[in-house]
Amino acid sequence: MKKIGYLVTGVAIGCVLSIGVSVSAASIKSMIGQKIQAEVPVTINNKALSQDAIIVNNTSYIPLRVASNEVGLKVNSANNKGISLSGDSGAKGGTSVTTTMDKTQAKTELNKVNSEIDKLNKALAEETEILELTKENLKGVKENYEQAKKYHEENYPNQPFEESDRYKVTSGSVKSVEGLAKSTENDIKSIQNQLAELEKKKAELEKIVNS
Repeated sequence: MKKIGYLVTGVAIGCVLSIGVSVSAASIKSMIGQKIQAEVPVTINNKALSQDAIIVNNTSYIPLRVASNEVGLKVNSANNKGISLSGDSGAKGGTSVTTTMDKTQAKTELNKVNSEIDKLNKALAEETEILELTKENLKGVKENYEQAKKYHEENYPNQPFEESDRYKVTSGSVKSVEGLAKSTENDIKSIQNQLAELEKKKAELEKIVNS
């Protein structure tokens, strides 16, 4: 039965699938009151869905629950406040599911990601500089430790160096600087991991922006 000319009256008619993201009702408010241009069949992995997709403003919208079930996604919620899906990409038959984010949203998010990457790169440069200075300092305190040990053994041969105040001071300095170096190395690794994740996100967003 033809439904061209019918009005879209609700947000639950359909949406493009996404993984682990919520589809905000605000992002599709502009559909309300728009005419359905056509209905078209949908095939996933050569299997036709039981419901057709609709085309509004030259954009196709597929049936939410039918399509999500076919690709192994779970519909967490679907109401006038929004739609939330979760699941793994390619859960059924290697089906690839992409984000519903449009170019405008992607550009905004990309700007945020680039800003965060800049901040982390600056932090990485600072931590790297601190690590280099700490390593130089560590060489110095280790030299002081060896000098103190030599001095003690030459002047106090009957007293173990480990029982002297010089040992306590110099060994304490070595441990303190080594601890700082280790902490800084961990901070650097953490920043590098964050940057790696953001670079992945940036690449995904750039694909949407440039599509």
